[in-house]
Amino acid sequence: MINADEKGEGLYNVADCKGQYVKRKQNAKRVYLVECYRHDLKRWQLVAFDDVNQCVYVKPGTQVWVGFDF
Repeated sequence: MINADEKGEGLYNVADCKGQYVKRKQNAKRVYLVECYRHDLKRWQLVAFDDVNQCVYVKPGTQVWVGFDF
């Protein structure tokens, strides 16, 4: 797991960001928390920061934006 303060702002593999707040793109408004890997779906689960009922599932190897201020 990465620490955004050590690595700085940029794109990182979603698997390295478990427990971190991420954006799907640099200029995206929605912020997600990388929750867990869902073995049944073979996808990473991202939960919206402001709405815990909204989830997005992304493929392993997906690049997400880390190290931003919000």
